[in-house]
Amino acid sequence: MGKVAERLKALLDQEGQLEVDIESLEIRHNHSHLFVVADPTIAPQQRANQFKVYTSQVLRQAFAHLRTRASVQEQRS
Repeated sequence: MGKVAERLKALLDQEGQLEVDIESLEIRHNHSHLFVVADPTIAPQQRANQFKVYTSQVLRQAFAHLRTRASVQEQRS
């Protein structure tokens, strides 16, 4: 597991940050899969957006190569 993946796992493991229970987590080189138990009054797309915003901000601050769109494009090719 690379440094970005380790940091992502640590972010998601922090208790109470996102108010969900993570049942399963799989991290790939360019995406991740989460299965969570969460408050059903919040729509799934809102919950997904919370994960993306929270983790993206922290990871982009910590890893300079994630700050450009080019890094995402390179991973896809």
